[in-house]
Amino acid sequence: ETISRIPPSLQETRRQLALFSRDQRIIPTMHRVHVLVPLDDKAYYSNSEPRRYGEVVSVNKIQNIVSNTSRCIKQQAAEAVWNTEVHHQTLRHALRKDGDRMGDDLVDFSSCTSAGIHRQLLDKRVQAKMVDFCICIHPDAEADTGINTAIKQLRDASPSESVNHTDYSVFRNYPIALSIESKIQDGSEGAATLQIGTWHAAHWKYLSQHAHKEALNRLEFLPGLIVQGARWYFLGSTSSDGDTTVWSTQLIGETNSEIGAFRVIRAIQYLAWWCAEVYWPWFRANVLNL
Repeated sequence: ETISRIPPSLQETRRQLALFSRDQRIIPTMHRVHVLVPLDDKAYYSNSEPRRYGEVVSVNKIQNIVSNTSRCIKQQAAEAVWNTEVHHQTLRHALRKDGDRMGDDLVDFSSCTSAGIHRQLLDKRVQAKMVDFCICIHPDAEADTGINTAIKQLRDASPSESVNHTDYSVFRNYPIALSIESKIQDGSEGAATLQIGTWHAAHWKYLSQHAHKEALNRLEFLPGLIVQGARWYFLGSTSSDGDTTVWSTQLIGETNSEIGAFRVIRAIQYLAWWCAEVYWPWFRANVLNL
């Protein structure tokens, strides 16, 4: 791929994730005494670390992720088991506070294996695709009475009766910011990329129906994650004149070791920061017109 064609904000996101994959600023300083592997000082970050959304994840939770990953690998677990015991757990620890309640904060996630693309937003030349999880925005976490009115107006104007490209009930009021497709440990990365690409194409199409072209250009990219068993990959898509381009995947880390799990958690929390500080303000201003 030609680096000059990748928008600056996507280049910056890929650069940040590459730093995490090289063990830079992935572990909270408070956990330093628990890390047995010799690491450079650059591997640690303070609680005031910018561009991070979510709680500091305890060492015990990291160890649980690694243990469940190892067990799934050993047992050659099915995708549903990976999703329940590893992927959902990893997302929950990264994004939710200890209470673990859904929707308590601005950024949350949900399983969505039965969420389909609305038929009016699906390219008739391609087969409908679904994804496994989405990270979304919960606007009701903000004290703004105008948001609910704006969301109702958007739903009334949308063929999906939703603020998204899917009419899946869980997301009707919650804008999707990042999509995640999972496969078993040796599953097809190409098939996963195609699924994310089809899902993103519908996402871009929905946004293009509710935001001006100039505003759409300012968004620059949509993020996605592909999870193959223990391995987590990032990809981004861009849109130009109705055509969606999915850029090559980038390995973040693997949850079969504590260091790898720290890499993955740090990447998820960085992308959650992007959802809260980039996507949501853009969506609020240009789709909800607030």
